[in-house]
Amino acid sequence: MIIKWPEDLVGVLPQPARCELVSLSPYGEGGYHISCDRQDDAVDQDYLDLLASEGFQIEETIQNSDGEYTFIRVRKGDLVVNVSPIFSYYSMDVSLQPLPDWPGVFDDEIPKPKRCELESLIPSVQGDPHIICIPEDDRVLQDYVDVLLDLGFVEQHKFVNQEGEIQTIDLETGEFQIRLFLNSPDSLSVSVSRIKS
Repeated sequence: MIIKWPEDLVGVLPQPARCELVSLSPYGEGGYHISCDRQDDAVDQDYLDLLASEGFQIEETIQNSDGEYTFIRVRKGDLVVNVSPIFSYYSMDVSLQPLPDWPGVFDDEIPKPKRCELESLIPSVQGDPHIICIPEDDRVLQDYVDVLLDLGFVEQHKFVNQEGEIQTIDLETGEFQIRLFLNSPDSLSVSVSRIKS
């Protein structure tokens, strides 16, 4: 039986070149688990380059002690693909995972950072969210700090690197405390807590 690339993924998610499809099964709601047999060692990097050229962003990677990728998660909009090279095979879990919305609990007092795509929203034990977004450029954090200062937030503490770029900053108003933390050039954390009166 010849296995074909799912029709609903054509034009949405490219098929890896030089990787013969060996299994295709449902995964989650409307997703797929796909396995293919890699024909050469360049399949992995070629596919990642292809995904990047199609606008997919790497969200997470795991490498073994030899520096080889054992897990890669990429996203484009709501489409998430988990890729795991296993021996000569390539295993892919394809699913729809809508991006989170900016929390409405902020009563429009804390705006969403511009040019920073929301990646995850994690509620804390106190109920206040911890938000991670992906900055489009290296000005996102400074521009967001400027917006918050214009809204009346006051800087409490700041840590900058040797180039004078903000790495961590704490700001607050009478009602909210915000900690902004640059995890990496591709990840900005926003932790918000409501000040108890």
